[in-house]
Amino acid sequence: MMIGLVLLLAGVQGQALIDSQRFVTEPVTLTEVMEGETVVLECKVENKSGVLQWTKDDFGLGTDRALAGFDRYRMTGGEGTWNLEIVNVTLEDIGRYQCQVGATETVAPIRSRYAEVSVFSAPEPPVITAGSKLILKDGKTSMVQCISKGGRPASTIRWLADGQELLDGVDTKVEEMAGSRRMATVSTLTFNVNKTMQGLHLECEAANSVETEPRVVETQVEVQYEPEVELVIEPSTLYEGDKARVMCRVKAVPDQVEYRWQIAGAEFSEARGASELLIEMDRDMNGKAVSCIARNTLGQASAQLLLDVKYSPVFLSAPMDILGDVGERVRLGCSVSSNPPPTYTWTKNDLSSEEVGRGEFLSLVLSNRTSGRYTCHAEVQGFPAVTSSVLVQVRGPPVILPGREVQHATLGQPLHVICEAESVPEADGFTWTFRGRELRPGSSLYSILETRLGSVVRSTLVVDTASQKHFGEYICTVRNQLGSTSTIITLNEIEAFPLLVVVAGAIGGLLLTVVVIVVLLACRRAVSTTPDVSAWPRIQQDRLSTSTNTTSNQEDLDGSDSMPEIYLKSQPDILNSNLLYSGVGGGYNAGKVYGNTDNYSNYRHYNSENNLLEANKFSSNYSSPYLQSVSPVSDVFRANSATNHHPAHWDPGYGSSSNGEPGYGSDSATAYSAHNSGRFNAVAHSLHSTEIDLNESSVGTHV
Repeated sequence: MMIGLVLLLAGVQGQALIDSQRFVTEPVTLTEVMEGETVVLECKVENKSGVLQWTKDDFGLGTDRALAGFDRYRMTGGEGTWNLEIVNVTLEDIGRYQCQVGATETVAPIRSRYAEVSVFSAPEPPVITAGSKLILKDGKTSMVQCISKGGRPASTIRWLADGQELLDGVDTKVEEMAGSRRMATVSTLTFNVNKTMQGLHLECEAANSVETEPRVVETQVEVQYEPEVELVIEPSTLYEGDKARVMCRVKAVPDQVEYRWQIAGAEFSEARGASELLIEMDRDMNGKAVSCIARNTLGQASAQLLLDVKYSPVFLSAPMDILGDVGERVRLGCSVSSNPPPTYTWTKNDLSSEEVGRGEFLSLVLSNRTSGRYTCHAEVQGFPAVTSSVLVQVRGPPVILPGREVQHATLGQPLHVICEAESVPEADGFTWTFRGRELRPGSSLYSILETRLGSVVRSTLVVDTASQKHFGEYICTVRNQLGSTSTIITLNEIEAFPLLVVVAGAIGGLLLTVVVIVVLLACRRAVSTTPDVSAWPRIQQDRLSTSTNTTSNQEDLDGSDSMPEIYLKSQPDILNSNLLYSGVGGGYNAGKVYGNTDNYSNYRHYNSENNLLEANKFSSNYSSPYLQSVSPVSDVFRANSATNHHPAHWDPGYGSSSNGEPGYGSDSATAYSAHNSGRFNAVAHSLHSTEIDLNESSVGTHV
């Protein structure tokens, strides 16, 4: 029994599978259906068992083929075919359609895919809301609309001005019209109105995919604006004494205009309401403005004309002298009133060929190079040139001239340290500093000389005799009313040996020539007569001599008379250093320091005693600071016994001396001892052994 039931059920299921209903053809979407056409949606079913119907937007249209209630809808086709036919399609037919077959006791229901139906419709002609003439006001912001409605899909709108598409200021909105499936497109054009739009053709072009050609509607723009004024003057070229006619030409919409005139901003009431003005020209009228003011119902406008009256040149302002600081930027001005305008040329230092600038103004950066006299030349065509000059001077702290940062001097010789500066205003003075101490004028140990040449001032520090303590760094400070400037001058020592060798060689050659001449003369005199030499003083061999040959050795001091003697004039104060004398009966005080100011020796050569005596009648206390002696001047001392002697010092007095002169530093700390010199030892030994007094007549040069 159970087996039979199972076989029965299996048979029923197999029959159901064989009789299952299914779609053979399903409807497809239709996207471009024109309004008024006929549409057929296909539906074909195999093994149909249930009830078949069509739905629109999921709403059933009916099960019978006639589809009662829908006049334009029906189901068509033969056995197994249930196509939906829609006649005279309208926009109301837009929707989603589906073919459905109902279920039975043994068969499940089936549904086809959805088919979209889109219906297109042509729009109504576009409309511009402003009508055929658009009246606008100049300077305002205008808004105009174009509407295209009743079509599907929505229309697209373009704006054109005299055939040129407008892209700026366009705002377009699309919406579905209430109560229908039709669309409306509204395009708004916003723009600023100006007079150039007068008579403009503004077009609205509405295009729809339903139509092959776009539809166009247009309007003509009329712009109302305030008066547009233009001034015309006759004659075009004006001279002093001319009568000129000024005409006011006006364009305006509307064109009813009222006229007013102004000259240099003041109303000329006599010409009110007139469109022309007659003016007599003079020099004062040049550059003045003549204005015409025109008014209509929308407002007023004006035009202005600057009068151009030609006349001869006259100086308005001449350049003024300038005194400024270095680096300051100044401007020279030269203003001339003339018509036509002048041409300006600037020259410097009254040299017409040295043109330094053009234009009414000349800009300068003050420096010593740009200072000088500048002349402004103002030239006007048809008139003589007008000129005016200005003096430009530079002021500021003094400027120390370069090139003297390192200077040199020779040990034992006069030294000069030079500092030069340029100063405007005039320099107040110099200050010298050495090793932290100021060197003040008025000392007998040194001299400070100042010279001026224009704005350049020079200070020279002069020391009679250079010693080791004088070499180093000097600080030169120069000041004026605006400040001061300092620089470091390094004084270095120059070795005297090479120079003296050259000098000694020259002197040797000279002396050799003299010897030859003397021998020749002696030979000639020996033939005729015997010369009287008793009048010549005998030079003792042990006397101290200041040699013109600094390379002489110990043999130069032995008093040999093998060579002719040449005399020198020497100052008595050549020996004035720290001389220490302990003999009874006076002499130099122990430890007393004597300055050596004005102790230069004037070295001259003499060929007879008479010449020597004649020259000694005059004694100069000043020696040219630019003349260096051949031999260094040395100071010596005397002692009263062979066992008691002290070294002498080369010291021009830079230490504090007993005579009260200010100095650079301590004398005892920086004194240079000539005791270490071999030459000095030889001289000292000779003086000690012979105890010969030194005097002016006995000091000579032993060659």
